[in-house]
Amino acid sequence: AIYHYVQSLVALEWRLWLTRLLVNKYFSNHAYFALKAEGTMDNPDQRICDDVRNFVESCNSVLLAVVQKILSMGAFFGVLWGISPELLLFCFLYSLM
Repeated sequence: AIYHYVQSLVALEWRLWLTRLLVNKYFSNHAYFALKAEGTMDNPDQRICDDVRNFVESCNSVLLAVVQKILSMGAFFGVLWGISPELLLFCFLYSLM
């Protein structure tokens, strides 16, 4: 439960930061008016929010998977080291081949 809470909290903070950054850039230098005058894109602010959500969810899942694998690897290294340091060295060298 704590894992999912922290995961959601990190994703939410990242989404807020990235959305604010992109919206500020969208409104700077009259980019809003240029897009509106072209008329090629409807609801660009909604698209920013949707794209940020999709990007953060994808990156968050990949990042957490990598962190989880590294922590699992560290735990297994600890177990193998406790059994036999030579076994750990052998397994590590074998995985490099």
